[in-house]
Amino acid sequence: MYSDDKIIEGIIKSDAEAYRMLFRRYYVVIRNFIQKLIKDSDTAEDIAQNIFLKIWKGRHCLDSKRSIKSLLFVMAKNESLNFLKSLKRIEERRVDLFENVIDNNSVTDIMDAVELDRNIYRSLNLMPEQRRRVFVLSRYRNMSNEEIAALLKLSKRTVEGHISEALKDLRKSVN
Repeated sequence: MYSDDKIIEGIIKSDAEAYRMLFRRYYVVIRNFIQKLIKDSDTAEDIAQNIFLKIWKGRHCLDSKRSIKSLLFVMAKNESLNFLKSLKRIEERRVDLFENVIDNNSVTDIMDAVELDRNIYRSLNLMPEQRRRVFVLSRYRNMSNEEIAALLKLSKRTVEGHISEALKDLRKSVN
């Protein structure tokens, strides 16, 4: 059995077997940690997979002297907190929407707004994590495509594609 130090050295050298060993050693632990934080098993799976993908994509920037276990837990905590913050912002927007509807509309309009909100929320939860994250940053945090691209280390074109696909998904859920 390889030590974490040997595994991280292998990953830095693009050794796929070392990466598989890291995944087998820590994936379940990291996923369970995330699940305890966010209370959503499907999203915990997505976040955990995304963390391991980031490790592989950023393997050439890894520090072989740093504890990989600590790095994984820090990434898991940060990704989980970001997810919870985005949920909080979505909920705040929902409350704003309802207050506005209640102040200005009839019961039928309110019921339509409630149904629309459910469809949007359901559709957001069904989106792939990256698409949902880009859309939330764009529409709920009011970030520009350039800001999102810089934050998520994506091209502006990729961000535009995610927003376009998210809007398509939302249109389908509304119809």
